[in-house]
Amino acid sequence: MKRLLVLILHPALAEAALDLLLAHPDKVTGYCRSEMDAHGFGAILSGAAEEVAGASRRTRLEIVVPAEHVDALLGLLKTHWPHPGLIYWTVAAETFGVLS
Repeated sequence: MKRLLVLILHPALAEAALDLLLAHPDKVTGYCRSEMDAHGFGAILSGAAEEVAGASRRTRLEIVVPAEHVDALLGLLKTHWPHPGLIYWTVAAETFGVLS
């Protein structure tokens, strides 16, 4: 079964996180990336604009992976990722494919 691993992190750190994950093509074959505003999750608001908006800019990475690789990827991030505050969750990807 496939799982959707969702990572929420500071935009300045997104490229480094992707480099780390994509260095393991046996576990990560692709991803989706989007920029978003986040509220909660212990996010620290920086600057007047974020204080007024009540949200901080974040990057959302979505990666469809085999269920057996989720723990390995999270362990990889925990071991090699020196930045706190990375938020994650997983959900079942009941179907996954490419229409052609």
